[in-house]
Amino acid sequence: MPADSNSSDASQFFSASRGTMQSVSSNMITDSSFSDSEIKTARSAVTGGTVTFSGISATFTRVSGTPTMLLNTTGETTDYDLRVSTSQQFTASIDVSAISASTQIDIVWLLTSGATSTSSSATFSTTGLKSFDFTAPAGAILGYMGVKLNAAGAVTFNSPSFIRKSAVSPFNIMKTTDSYPIQTPTVEYIDCHFRTKSYDYRTPSNFKKLFWAGIDVKTFREVRTEIRPVSTVAPVTWGDLEAYTHQELEQGKFGNPLSWLNVTFAVSNILEADEVMSENGRYFKKLGKALRFRQISYVVRMSTLGNSVSGPVKFFTLTTFVATKQEVVDSST
Repeated sequence: MPADSNSSDASQFFSASRGTMQSVSSNMITDSSFSDSEIKTARSAVTGGTVTFSGISATFTRVSGTPTMLLNTTGETTDYDLRVSTSQQFTASIDVSAISASTQIDIVWLLTSGATSTSSSATFSTTGLKSFDFTAPAGAILGYMGVKLNAAGAVTFNSPSFIRKSAVSPFNIMKTTDSYPIQTPTVEYIDCHFRTKSYDYRTPSNFKKLFWAGIDVKTFREVRTEIRPVSTVAPVTWGDLEAYTHQELEQGKFGNPLSWLNVTFAVSNILEADEVMSENGRYFKKLGKALRFRQISYVVRMSTLGNSVSGPVKFFTLTTFVATKQEVVDSST
């Protein structure tokens, strides 16, 4: 539908969107095994409720009202970490081992208008695996999952998941037109992600020690990073085992009792943006912890909602301090 040549309105284009089979995704819930101490602390800050953890399980108890335990990484109602799109279909589930209160699963969607929409599951009050299907509403770009108590009591659960289903997407009519929204509420999720090549610091055969690494960035939202040594085996210490029972550890192997957690050598961090930034908005954050490696790569992920409140994001430098840890003394033929 071309616009009149004398009009300031943009032309509009219409086309059919054929229904296609959407692919299954991996679990979108970060730290679904409740092993990260910082994320557990954030999830425990529930208004009107208390949360305790035991191994891979969480117990959520009502104190007053109808509290909700958020399963995002910060426990904040403004942190949307589930990536979704209009009409996509998902399955949300938790495995309930004990329950004494009417409970439901809530999905809160962030829409392109800046508003939010909530979808709720049917309530349940029995143990076992509870799975519910959800369809993202029109304009949905992000979301988060929560467990809500509707009455006095508690629920103990593990293995929370939010997975895109294998389903045929609907047949739609799509409209495309030029627009330049300047109002603050309008949002569009933009993911800024990169991974470096593998570095050997000019000595491929030697073991090195990474004392620290840091990034110089400008962003108003959290930064997710990974330090990835080129290795397939992660060491397990006695301290790593303290949070688990003997029954839970029996799921692993003798040489790695935590193999069922898919523990890797990668060191992940979620860095909060500085509340007080420099004059030009840049700040420096340290990553991870000291570790030993031969080759290593780095991943940085930032995001913006496409407005002045949350962007733009800029990446300036990645700095590492590395020294040789051990010369290679073994040889093989």
